[in-house]
Amino acid sequence: MSSLHIIESKTIPIASLGIKIYKDKRSICISSRLIHDFFIDILKIGKNAKSKHIPSRFYTLPKHKIKHLLRAYFSGDGSVEKNRLHVTCSSVNKELLRDIGLQLLRYGIFYRLKEESKKAGGLAKTFYNRKKQSPIFTLYYISIRSTFARRFCEKIGFSLKRKQSRLESVVSKERAPRLSIFGDYIQDTVKEIIPIKSNSEYVYDIEVEDFHNFPINDFIFTNNCDGDEDGLMLLLDALLNFSHSYIPDKRGGKMDLPLILTTRIDPSEVDKEAHNVDTLSMYPIEFYEATLRHEHSKELESTMGLVASRLGTELQYEHFGFTHDTLNISEGPKMSNYKTLKTMMEKMNAQLNLAAKIRAVDESDVAYKVIERHFLPDILGNMRAFSKQSVRCPTCNITYRRPPLQGVCTKCKGKLTLTVHEKSVKKYLEISKEIAQRYNISPYAQQRIKLVEKSIDSLFMSDKVKTTKLTDFL
Repeated sequence: MSSLHIIESKTIPIASLGIKIYKDKRSICISSRLIHDFFIDILKIGKNAKSKHIPSRFYTLPKHKIKHLLRAYFSGDGSVEKNRLHVTCSSVNKELLRDIGLQLLRYGIFYRLKEESKKAGGLAKTFYNRKKQSPIFTLYYISIRSTFARRFCEKIGFSLKRKQSRLESVVSKERAPRLSIFGDYIQDTVKEIIPIKSNSEYVYDIEVEDFHNFPINDFIFTNNCDGDEDGLMLLLDALLNFSHSYIPDKRGGKMDLPLILTTRIDPSEVDKEAHNVDTLSMYPIEFYEATLRHEHSKELESTMGLVASRLGTELQYEHFGFTHDTLNISEGPKMSNYKTLKTMMEKMNAQLNLAAKIRAVDESDVAYKVIERHFLPDILGNMRAFSKQSVRCPTCNITYRRPPLQGVCTKCKGKLTLTVHEKSVKKYLEISKEIAQRYNISPYAQQRIKLVEKSIDSLFMSDKVKTTKLTDFL
């Protein structure tokens, strides 16, 4: 939009449309109600200097198109210092400059937004002198310096040749950049630190003036670095993405859902598991001596400085120690062995091999607990599901609570299939028997496995069809 091109048609003269064009050496003035309504009512750019802005529909334009809008604007209201790499543009409309700055950030051009109060000048001064007035105006500036002014010259520039030539001349003379850039960040200096008194004792706020802006992505930017934006985005995520229609209708569907929003975290309301975290930077010798005596962990609660002992005091929010530093808290394996190992036998062997290497762990006890708390409940649950299962027709996908007397689907006469199969019932049986024998777990646990095996055999093996050998009768 660096210029408005109007082509006069041979059949429809421009004058017949009510469009008048006035030209002089510096500008072109187009007088037309049609053009006026297009910019005001359709594009909605604003009616005067203090209300004009970049239409929101322009925000997603490609860079090679929005570039022409910026070139045209800086050619009109922008300037370049004569012997200094400093590009500025001014306006009485602060929001308009914010729109301009938002587009500059898409090119990686950082800027400062300044303001100053001044009296009218030029023709405006003559106008107000006639009325015997001297009002004070607030004028806002976009200031682009040093390295970013060079980037402005390379990626945007001025559509006016006179200003572009001056900018290129200053860029050619500029040598060392005055701003330090580290990747996507710039290093700026702290000019002043002002302590602010507050009625609240716990207020920590790092505020950067609103002339600094930080891009989030190609179209979204934010300013300030005090975390307000993060808090707002988290709140919007809960408000916009939450719906009662997403809640599962099964039992326990509401257990882990964020049904309550709170503006203040009270540690006493958090799950008690979090209260058992110690806050020491170094463990005392009493802790290591207690491990040799095999004392219960409850005997050391007063020694370890648990979070539970801090509830209701000022220390429940601060001075949490840790024993080991790390360069990056996110470091660690990208994927657990439970995901990378394919079969359950490989996963069990990895777990038991680790248990065998740790002196404080009894691998036989680990094997017993895995069988007792994981494998056997799974086998028994699948047996119960197998005995109560429904059947399904894979052709028309109809499910029957009980198999029809015909033995086939009553709708399409298709073959029926089970929803719970024999393999799913037996999948942990062999591994349970192998682990029980290898690690010599308690006779009671081994007897339970044998009883489960007999139950499975009675469920899947027919007494009428039984393969026997001659030795079975001896």
